[in-house]
Amino acid sequence: MNTFRIIASPQGSCNSFYLVQNAALQQPLIPLTPNRVRRNYLGGRVLEEWSNDPHPRDENRPEDWMASTTAARNPGMSEIPDEGLSVVRLKSGQTLLWRDLLEKEAGFYLGPHAERFRHRGALFLAKLLDSSVRLHFQGHPTAEFSQRYLGSPWGKFEAYVILATREGIAPHLFAGFQNSPGAEAWQRIILEQDKAAMAACFEPIPVAPGEVWKVPGGIPHALGPGLFMLEVMEPSDWVVRCEFEMNGIPVPPEARFMGLDPSHALQIFDHTNYSVSDAKDNFRIAPRLGISGEGFTSEVLLDEKDTTCFRIERWCVHGAAQLPSAGFFSLWVVVGGVGYVEDGLSSLPLHRGEKFLSAAALSTVAIHANPEQPLEILRVQPGLI
Repeated sequence: MNTFRIIASPQGSCNSFYLVQNAALQQPLIPLTPNRVRRNYLGGRVLEEWSNDPHPRDENRPEDWMASTTAARNPGMSEIPDEGLSVVRLKSGQTLLWRDLLEKEAGFYLGPHAERFRHRGALFLAKLLDSSVRLHFQGHPTAEFSQRYLGSPWGKFEAYVILATREGIAPHLFAGFQNSPGAEAWQRIILEQDKAAMAACFEPIPVAPGEVWKVPGGIPHALGPGLFMLEVMEPSDWVVRCEFEMNGIPVPPEARFMGLDPSHALQIFDHTNYSVSDAKDNFRIAPRLGISGEGFTSEVLLDEKDTTCFRIERWCVHGAAQLPSAGFFSLWVVVGGVGYVEDGLSSLPLHRGEKFLSAAALSTVAIHANPEQPLEILRVQPGLI
């Protein structure tokens, strides 16, 4: 039986009173537990160190998928039911998939984005990704390609916020062709696995912690070794992998071309040539000043100028602050500092590695930082409605 009560806004905030129709399922703040997902590369040690794991190591689960309603696609691996889908544990004691909670309470958590979720089943996919090795050269489809050929509303525009790099490695990534061989030769290179010719198509692009990069659908790319990042993307796991084996780990045929004929799948690639300088100009994003207020400042890292799928911001909290949420659902990832977040009924401790969700029902989020250890927090929100 549903229970009803009225919750007042946190003292000092500008939240309105709101009706809780099901107190057991409607929780303004939800802490996230790890949701590690298998991939066909090794990593995770820096992610575990960053999250204060006492025994960090590299393994085949180098990614932590946060607030995920997207199932992982791991063709060729043993099946793990619901792999990739986030599980949440509520104060009521209930444990359920985040996807299932949203199906029951989309209005409370997602506000104006509830209808988009009901129609498409997802909003965005966010990961903490830590690779010990270079990733495969690969590409993702645009939304238009996915809608036409894959029966999916989502392509895979993605963005990176570089959090850290490993010692002893010159950090870099690859984005776009620097020396495109043309579509016909590119298909030959992939099907014959001509690794030397493939490598000659690209030049490394230096990156550094704090930088923000975007990779639209169709752009060939690869992450260099030793990068730890927040990766946010359209909520799909569609990928064309150009290398069929990396570091002794094979990519089975069913995981290479999204279930399509190779000649069809390889049509996703944009063969524009980008010099290293061009790639920086086109794919690196310069953060812009956001808003500021009592106890906080912010930067816009990515918004509708880059994609309508999601928005990323960086917040610095140096005291008691009421951070506006515009009535949108938010994913928060703590990069550094010490403090806590509260909703008037309970609070969550905050330090590096903590992740939590705030419901659209909160018009502001009350965060308190230790002035001697200011909080740096990344926030991801859905894009334009």
